[in-house]
Amino acid sequence: MIDHTLMSLTQEEVDKLVVEKYDHDDCKPVFIVSIFKRMLILTCKHNSVSFSEKIFPGDDMEYGLISLRNILNNLYDRTM
Repeated sequence: MIDHTLMSLTQEEVDKLVVEKYDHDDCKPVFIVSIFKRMLILTCKHNSVSFSEKIFPGDDMEYGLISLRNILNNLYDRTM
């Protein structure tokens, strides 16, 4: 079962990746990690729109910073 510790740790990693990738943007995206029905969800809010994607458990069973970075990029691209 997913708990708030996992959510907090994931949010910390997401925040680091966001600073690394989008700190130079004038209109920075906001990424929020949340729990919904035993799933970890990542939401991107940018340009007055929001998109969310399940990040755990993953469909492809690929976990780590590389897959998290890819999900961030995909969500951000969808807001453009």
